[in-house]
Amino acid sequence: HGSMPVKSGKWYFEVEQVDPMTSAIGVVKIDDYGADQKGFTSARAYDSGGGKVSGGTNTAYGSAYNTAGDVIGCGFDLDNGTIDFWFNGTHQGQAFTDLTVGDTYLPFVQGYHYGAMWMNFGVKPFKYSNYGSNRAAATYLPMCSAHIADPTVTDPSKLFNAVKYTGTASEKAINDFAFQP
Repeated sequence: HGSMPVKSGKWYFEVEQVDPMTSAIGVVKIDDYGADQKGFTSARAYDSGGGKVSGGTNTAYGSAYNTAGDVIGCGFDLDNGTIDFWFNGTHQGQAFTDLTVGDTYLPFVQGYHYGAMWMNFGVKPFKYSNYGSNRAAATYLPMCSAHIADPTVTDPSKLFNAVKYTGTASEKAINDFAFQP
């Protein structure tokens, strides 16, 4: 799964089959993430059998994929609650319109049996790069750190600090912080 959760914006990533396996590719709420992502209520995914998966329920959707070199693109819009998938550069259509706006999501790949897949969050060039044609529009940003906002807290020591205290059975004031409680 991805390691950079996102709460808003439009995001894109690709997954390439290296050694084919049965799989599901999509997003899941960070609080709902676990060992069987596509079974969780918030999971929205594209299954290698060609179905779309919502909370463990698989329904017909697009083309099946399970060949070395297959590339699945995933574009999800957390401002409007939608998610779309591409198979080898062909848009499979809008899969879901019910992502919860305001919640935090992580991308995931769930593989069954043996195999290997590469997840590309934009650190390397995408296999499919014609915005709006064979991948999501240019308004969908790669999920790499170059597009994630800098933290609002740049110096945590101004907001909290840890101090070791060994009890002496008497009162002790600790006030040598760079902030006031």
